[in-house]
Amino acid sequence: MKKSFLILLLALWWHLLTWEAQLGLNTLLFSVSITAALVWIKPQAFARTEVKYLLAAWCTAGFWVFWHNSILSIMVYSLFGFVTLGYLQEIKVRFWVFGIVESIRALFGGWWISIRHQGEELGDKYAFLPSWRKVRLLILPVLIVLPFYLIYSKANTALEAFNTTLLNWADRLFQLELDWSRVVVFLLGWALVAAFLGRRNGIAPLHQWVANWTYPLHRKRQRLWPAKTMALKQEYQSALLTFTALNVLLGIINLLDIVFVWFSRQERTASELSAYVHEGTWLLIFSIVLAMMVVLGFFRANLNFITNNQRLRLLAYVWLGQNAFLALSVGVRNGHYIHHYALAHGRVVVVFFLALVLFGLFTMYLKVKGPKTIYFLLQTNATAVMVALLLASSFNWDRFITNYNLKRENPDLYLLVQGLGNNLTPLLQAAEGNTMLADQLQAYDLSKRGDRLARKWEKTDWRSWNWSEYRQYQAWQKYLKTIK
Repeated sequence: MKKSFLILLLALWWHLLTWEAQLGLNTLLFSVSITAALVWIKPQAFARTEVKYLLAAWCTAGFWVFWHNSILSIMVYSLFGFVTLGYLQEIKVRFWVFGIVESIRALFGGWWISIRHQGEELGDKYAFLPSWRKVRLLILPVLIVLPFYLIYSKANTALEAFNTTLLNWADRLFQLELDWSRVVVFLLGWALVAAFLGRRNGIAPLHQWVANWTYPLHRKRQRLWPAKTMALKQEYQSALLTFTALNVLLGIINLLDIVFVWFSRQERTASELSAYVHEGTWLLIFSIVLAMMVVLGFFRANLNFITNNQRLRLLAYVWLGQNAFLALSVGVRNGHYIHHYALAHGRVVVVFFLALVLFGLFTMYLKVKGPKTIYFLLQTNATAVMVALLLASSFNWDRFITNYNLKRENPDLYLLVQGLGNNLTPLLQAAEGNTMLADQLQAYDLSKRGDRLARKWEKTDWRSWNWSEYRQYQAWQKYLKTIK
């Protein structure tokens, strides 16, 4: 009963934090509240290392929403909350794919699972238990029938008129003034809190399947007949020829990149450089996927343990190294693009993508050297993606891009004023003392943007408070005093 009461309190807390409020301080407070409740409600789950890391990352993402209030920080906050949800159950989650499956199950059915287990935990010591079970069994049919009833009411004028008459009669009888949107928000909050704090056993077959998976790849001990031994040797020769040909081909590509990308002084147009970066990036994605498939295909089992396979490993290392150089070449192209045509969000994404590609190639190297399993690759690279997203959300990229581009000659002011939404402070700071730049910014409706921000900020309360909009509001008020 204590757990049910706490879930109810946190649902009310959710309603207080979110009703007619924007995202800001409320996101941080909600994640911290859930984390604190989990320490008491689910100590066994909280004791797991991966759960502690996920909760810490979720609260950190909530802090970045409070600090930057960017779209990226909000998306990362939602993602970490969703992923964390799947790990808060009785059975330990060892594979992130199954964690996501558990998250989906918890998000859409966690409230029902929580109600069912709550009824089981009450036991026979409560006299009202049989009645509670009957009520519990009625909840699901009511929830299924209710949407159909509402649809039929809208489609049938007579039924809709009857509903209106019934509601008016209930209002007069009970003097009810119920805002159904508030009820919906509360129920959504209750369902979310119940998914976090309610008891869930997990999908046992999935977690039993992965229980014996390990990072090191073990040799499959089996008696090999001469024909099978010959097949393994033929596969080894095929792998040698394949990696040799691939290395020669990619070596030619990388040599051309050295000549025409790394040390070329040829000036290119914006469209040429754009195609150069975008096409190169997609080709890189395709080539990295192929590289991983080739390496995984040949180093999937006993070929890792064949005697005197040093040449094959060396060729695989060279192949991975050349793919890493190809990634760096795309980075150089992206750098040329930024140098000539300024910074934008897409070019920052390319940098993060290339960093993840290089890390992925390094894990492929560890897989071959180990040897290690595909499970190791999936777990390690998924962790790297989550860490990269958390790091990316810790920056105010609009501010960073604006500061970088304003240092250039003839910056794209339309992009900075109309295309970015979290950079009013550096724009106003740059306009101070620079009459020409101030006039140019006004031509792109900077005043409208400042007034819109001021109206929005003055309507918010403590729940929506965030440092980024507060700084922008203060900078706008200061700017208005200077121009009067």
